Amino acid sequence: MNSRLIEVLCQRHFRNGEGLHGISHWKRVESNGLMLAAETGGDVHVIRAFAYLHDAARQNEHVDPEHGERAARLAIELNEEYMGLDRNRLAVLVEACRHHSDMQSHKSRTICTCWDADRLDLVRLGYRIDPGKLATEVAALPDMIEAARARLATMR
Repeated sequence: MNSRLIEVLCQRHFRNGEGLHGISHWKRVESNGLMLAAETGGDVHVIRAFAYLHDAARQNEHVDPEHGERAARLAIELNEEYMGLDRNRLAVLVEACRHHSDMQSHKSRTICTCWDADRLDLVRLGYRIDPGKLATEVAALPDMIEAARARLATMR
């Protein structure tokens, strides 16, 4: 991922990239997403951008129902200078960011991969991963859930 984009996102993040929804989480979501994309065929360019953008516009660590919409607007704002996604990829990224916390599934395998990459990191909040709430079959596999859990211990 573009290091300058990460720097800008940390500067804009309400805790400067620290905390439960900060850069450590973003990096794990990226790793989860790349692991899943190898099986789902999701677009890795979108998945990597989603990993860093989806929680970058949060205003707190708790309930923030508009953070997905703010992340979608941030993706549009920063795309040209930092990501260079074409119109189609940007539209997928915007949709993934906008609805990552209020929808369970989508017709796009890339969006589903993004959302599952994030959901697999819910272990950081003390949640047990519910395979029935994941959007892709591959994310629901016990080995994938365990790999995400192990990632939490190694990527802090």
